[in-house]
Amino acid sequence: MLKVHPSKTLVCALFLVGTATLTGCRHSKVGQLRQELESVQARIKSKYGVEKPVDLVGERIPAKDNGVAMLAAAMRVGRGDNKMFDAEALYLSPRSNRQSPEYLEAERLLKPKFDKLMEASRANCWRTMSDLATPITTNYPELSQARLGVRLLITRARQSASRGDVTAAWSDFTAGYRLAKLLSNSPSIEGVLTQIDCWSMVLRGFEILLPLRDKFPDYQALLESVPDELDWRTALKFEYTSEMAYRETLRRNGVRPILAVLQYVPDTVKEADLVPSEFTRDEWIYTNFIYLGQKWEETLGWANEKGITMDEVRRRWKKTDEHVRSQPDRLRIAGAVFPSLSDVFISLMRFSAQKAATRGLVRVVAFQGKNGRWPNPGEIEVGTDPFMNQPLRVAYGDGACVVYSLDINRQDDGGYDSTGSTSIDTTAVYPPDLRRRRFRNQQAPSTAPQGR
Repeated sequence: MLKVHPSKTLVCALFLVGTATLTGCRHSKVGQLRQELESVQARIKSKYGVEKPVDLVGERIPAKDNGVAMLAAAMRVGRGDNKMFDAEALYLSPRSNRQSPEYLEAERLLKPKFDKLMEASRANCWRTMSDLATPITTNYPELSQARLGVRLLITRARQSASRGDVTAAWSDFTAGYRLAKLLSNSPSIEGVLTQIDCWSMVLRGFEILLPLRDKFPDYQALLESVPDELDWRTALKFEYTSEMAYRETLRRNGVRPILAVLQYVPDTVKEADLVPSEFTRDEWIYTNFIYLGQKWEETLGWANEKGITMDEVRRRWKKTDEHVRSQPDRLRIAGAVFPSLSDVFISLMRFSAQKAATRGLVRVVAFQGKNGRWPNPGEIEVGTDPFMNQPLRVAYGDGACVVYSLDINRQDDGGYDSTGSTSIDTTAVYPPDLRRRRFRNQQAPSTAPQGR
């Protein structure tokens, strides 16, 4: 289990409080965040008798409390405990060996929570569903946990459809749709990325049910109500295959830009240049691009099926990254040359975050870490925002490295240069007109019962 020294999380929290103090006179919202952070610190001291940030196990963090959610995220990630993180992915993966001890333990830990979510969603218990949009485990911010609930519902819809159970498939799918809509309206600091993720999963559900759409009178109406910033609808209307829809969507507006690597690499890079000789292509794909492409449950399910430990998965990623670094100018994506796979994901994550920032909710940027080094899983680092010259907290988990800034409405599009690392211009990956494009902030029509 990876650990972070308590002083690091304390420094992280102090930086956040200090930043809010400096800018509170300019932004009343930031001043409010400072008060919230101080309140959390006081609650920690009262509850535990210590002043350092510790994991708030069992605490309810309201989605609207950005500062509290930020600090809670730092606390959870700071534990460096991957047990529940791995359990969630293993339980949700369709590839997992259902008889393995690891899966049975994951089922024991998670099934009661997910069963409650399913029961509430099927019964249209909106307030109960909202209450369940809180940490299912202690390793993620609350919205990330509910995102797993959406994924579970869409997964079960796919399973029901494959069995020919049309009624159950539609019930699970619409429940996932409603929960995604409920979460997408959250103003929390995690909300902008959660919205993209949840709607992406819902749209994959539309793809899954496309062959059965004649059996669902509301299929087209629901599809039309998906927010316009997700252009998957266009691809679906032309009845593209799943792969074509995925490629077209990524090419047009980068809904899931991190996964663009999966689409670009086969067309622009010789696989022999990227795959170390000790790995097969299948092993390389599952332990690298899918691992870092927010498809953790697929990776873990595949590894469990093959009898491969997650430590081995992480070792393979490191080995592949070193292999690429040893071959200068080999990694070419959309005409740009990257020194390593890490740099590719930094660039793509930056682009995704900048699109999210244009919603005017919060500025989120990708961050490579001090001296051009990726933080270790569970490690927390503090860098500096070059645009505002303000300290930032880096909360890093497996799969993505993001920075949360207290600068609520900033919309910079410039290159990002973290401490000691080299800035990567996203125009090398996406054309300028796409990079400047702004989301249309159009909400989906409400499907909730009257009175909500």
